[in-house]
Amino acid sequence: LPLVAAGRGKHSSLTMIPYLDDSFDLVFSSDVLEHIPEVDIPDVLAELVRVSKGDLFLSISLRRAGGDPPPPAPAVIHVTVKPRDWWDEQFAAVGCSTN
Repeated sequence: LPLVAAGRGKHSSLTMIPYLDDSFDLVFSSDVLEHIPEVDIPDVLAELVRVSKGDLFLSISLRRAGGDPPPPAPAVIHVTVKPRDWWDEQFAAVGCSTN
């Protein structure tokens, strides 16, 4: 992890982000949240909101990964594949509005 080694980043869990509240003007995540187990989603979203000053820009895949086995087998790569409405509800639960 070159950025960590250079002191420009930190390695941590998304359930316990090692930054103070309101640390970032914008929190950006692209194609990450679908890899998080569903049970951890509320804590992860709460942490993203906590370290943000208010703006989050997120891209979340709504379909299984090409490397996931076909249904009905459980996914192993995109482990939390849910429809947009489900994600909107999760964000609303942590105080976010979506657009």
